[in-house]
Amino acid sequence: MAAGADAALVARLNAAIEVGMAPAVWADLQPDRAAVHEISGRARSFGELNANEDFSHIKACEGSTCTLLFLDKTHGRGRRWCSMAACGNRAKQAAHRQRLRASQSP
Repeated sequence: MAAGADAALVARLNAAIEVGMAPAVWADLQPDRAAVHEISGRARSFGELNANEDFSHIKACEGSTCTLLFLDKTHGRGRRWCSMAACGNRAKQAAHRQRLRASQSP
């Protein structure tokens, strides 16, 4: 896609976001429909987050290699990882291995 066409697409996507994701605006966009759907979903989610949530509850994942942010809705605001199944599990496994090594040291 040419640079001018990219700029035109960005302008149309921005216009669609401003009018609240009106389906008629999206209907004639012909680039990858899955990508447009993904972008519109993320934009809608961000708009809802921006309008309804307290940004002080947004945290960065403590995973050593993770770069994700998450909204901490826990009671005490003590959530540490974006996903307990992924980042939390890795961190707990690493801590467990470190404790085992420390206990086996002479």
